[in-house]
Amino acid sequence: MGVAEVSANDASISLAQLLDRHGNSNALVILQRGTVNSADVTQSGLANVAELQQIGMLNEIALQQAGVGNQASVRQVGFGNQANLAQLGNANAISLEQWGGQSFDLTQIGNGIEISIVQY
Repeated sequence: MGVAEVSANDASISLAQLLDRHGNSNALVILQRGTVNSADVTQSGLANVAELQQIGMLNEIALQQAGVGNQASVRQVGFGNQANLAQLGNANAISLEQWGGQSFDLTQIGNGIEISIVQY
C-alpha cells in the first residue's frame, strides 16, 4: 500500500480532495490552506510520488500518474491557479510553481521526461 497524507490548517476550510490510488508504494502529500481549493489525484502503478501544496484560495489541481517512478511537485501559492497534469510512462518528473491567476496543462507521454515550469 502507498502513503497518503492530507492536511488542512484551518477548521473553516472548504476543501475538496478526490483520491483514486491503485498499485504499490505510491506516495501522496496534499496541503491546502485556503478555502475552495480542490485536488483530484489518480495514481496507478508503482512508486509514484506526488507532493501538492495550495496556499491561497480557488486553486485547482488535477494530476494523473500512471507508470513507475513518476514524480510530481506542484505549488500554487496565490488565488485562481489551475494545473492539469498527467504523467503516462516511467521515471517522469514535473515541478510546477504558479503564484496567481495562472493556468497550465501538461501531459508527459514516455519515459525519463523532466519538466520545470514557473509562472508568477
